[in-house]
Amino acid sequence: TLTVFNQQQKEGIRKATAGAKYLPKDLRAKKTRAMRRALTKSERGQKTLKQKRTIAAFPKVKYAVKAYTYTSLYNLKSKETKLIE
Repeated sequence: TLTVFNQQQKEGIRKATAGAKYLPKDLRAKKTRAMRRALTKSERGQKTLKQKRTIAAFPKVKYAVKAYTYTSLYNLKSKETKLIE
């Protein structure tokens, strides 16, 4: 809990440091130590050059599978093909 004086003081510091590169430690997000050091979403999504090369070299293979409707199992005349990854 903060006193009124402390609240006013923190608001003044927030206004003074708005747009600055760094925030004072008492104004930063608390969280936990592990959460503060964890990778950001953008950092998690990045791939290494080697990963990019292997993905480009070995794309996912698409297979075409013939699917039969219930009635066509008996007469086998209407054949439909579906794409499955």
